[in-house]
Amino acid sequence: MRFKGQSAVVTGGTRGIGRAIASQLAWEGASVLLTGTDGAQAEKIAQDISSETGGSVWGTRCEVSDQESVRTLAETAKRLFSTVDVLVNNAAIARRNRIGDITLSEWNEVMAVNATGTFLVTRDVLPLMTTGYASIVNVSSQSGKRGEALLSHYATSKAAQICMTKSFALELAPAIRVNAVCPGYIETDMILEHYEVQAGLRGLKPTDIKDEMLARIPLGRMQEPHTIADLVLFLASDQARDLTGQAINISGGMVMD
Repeated sequence: MRFKGQSAVVTGGTRGIGRAIASQLAWEGASVLLTGTDGAQAEKIAQDISSETGGSVWGTRCEVSDQESVRTLAETAKRLFSTVDVLVNNAAIARRNRIGDITLSEWNEVMAVNATGTFLVTRDVLPLMTTGYASIVNVSSQSGKRGEALLSHYATSKAAQICMTKSFALELAPAIRVNAVCPGYIETDMILEHYEVQAGLRGLKPTDIKDEMLARIPLGRMQEPHTIADLVLFLASDQARDLTGQAINISGGMVMD
């Protein structure tokens, strides 16, 4: 119960990594507000997690790229909790395309959610993080460190998120710690879509894409949402009290810097 009596906000908490993070925070005693782009779905997932864990979990709609939507999220968090101890910026989108086929609107959409969204949510929730032991964890990607063919806008947005993590950590120390996790390949809905789209772009089968990806991982397996959540909770907890400004790889050895 590392988070007993604490409150947490998790963006993009309705599926995959975000849902796993919200669930594990609730299991460990936190009161959790999770977001999704579909408000009804967010409320349902929150109810499901609350039933599973016995914890206090709420769901709300938030478009992290929209300033007014993020302000409403911060107001909701203030009404529910007064203060916020843990903020997890997890909401993200990926679009796959060749450089020459990426439109400006597609580029801007990815940057708006993944990079600007992290900034907006952090900026507006920050005034609530006054407990003296607050922590922010950004869910970035190994793509932000090594680049990624057919995902140049996604990789760029994640690199920006890593730089924000380091900059925010310097500015907010010592009151608030800021870290990032950089997952590798996780078999969520997003990666299943990646198999299909990249296979189509390259004239291959989806199974070929999966085999290629597995071959890049020294441990020979993809990661799972709950293992990413384990690392997020560690970074958010007092066990990581001497860690800030870090972007930690969790990619089965695929990225080592």
